[in-house]
Amino acid sequence: MQYKRFILFSIVIMALLILLVNTSLFQENAAKAASHYYVRSHYASSEFTFLKIIYDTDHGNYTVTYKDNMEQQFSFTMAPRYFPVFVRYDPLESRL
Repeated sequence: MQYKRFILFSIVIMALLILLVNTSLFQENAAKAASHYYVRSHYASSEFTFLKIIYDTDHGNYTVTYKDNMEQQFSFTMAPRYFPVFVRYDPLESRL
């Protein structure tokens, strides 16, 4: 009986996790957190402020926009759609 209850509980938890990952709220927060970590680790000497996050339906990516001290805006592209933790495009990479 205990084993069946454990299996049922595990199935319910897995279903809830799958539903959570497919929500835009989770995906936006994952993209924002991953881009924040990326900016802080790669450009620690610069001060960036988060502005906005937008989902691009044409490409299936999230675009996270930051501004620096001189009010210039930089947009990082985060992918893939369901778990956007990889930086696909870094506008500052070519400037180094």
